[in-house]
Amino acid sequence: MRSMVYASLPLGVGIVAEPFMGGGSTIAAAEALGLSSVGVEVQSEYYELAQQAIPRLAALSEDDISEIQDDGSPESGQQILSL
Repeated sequence: MRSMVYASLPLGVGIVAEPFMGGGSTIAAAEALGLSSVGVEVQSEYYELAQQAIPRLAALSEDDISEIQDDGSPESGQQILSL
């Protein structure tokens, strides 16, 4: 997601807008990259999930992400989803 968000604002100018925020991964990616962002979610369950997930996802380092991708085990994917 960080690569996709960066591609949307390669000069770092502007605001990332996510009208269907869901769990917040796009907003977390923008935050991790230091970009401004706005997310909208009407489902209270997803909004509450995003409130918890965004800071935790944004705090993941590139090494953390690489480690998760390299592992490939279902358990590591489940850990990330449960953030």
